[in-house]
Amino acid sequence: MRRGSTPTHRFAVPIDLTGATVYITYQQNGKTALEKTGSDLIVTEQYIDVPLTQDDTLAFPRTR
Repeated sequence: MRRGSTPTHRFAVPIDLTGATVYITYQQNGKTALEKTGSDLIVTEQYIDVPLTQDDTLAFPRTR
């Protein structure tokens, strides 16, 4: 993922999580860089979609 980009990550899940409280945590170098939950996510019977904004991806530290 490039900093400043606006990707949507899709996770396939084996159970229906519709109505469940779901947290998606992104870590970099062992530290939490971003956490998404609730209205930040699109949860369906088969997938969890995580749309990321430019600000979200810019929250990740630069790597070399």
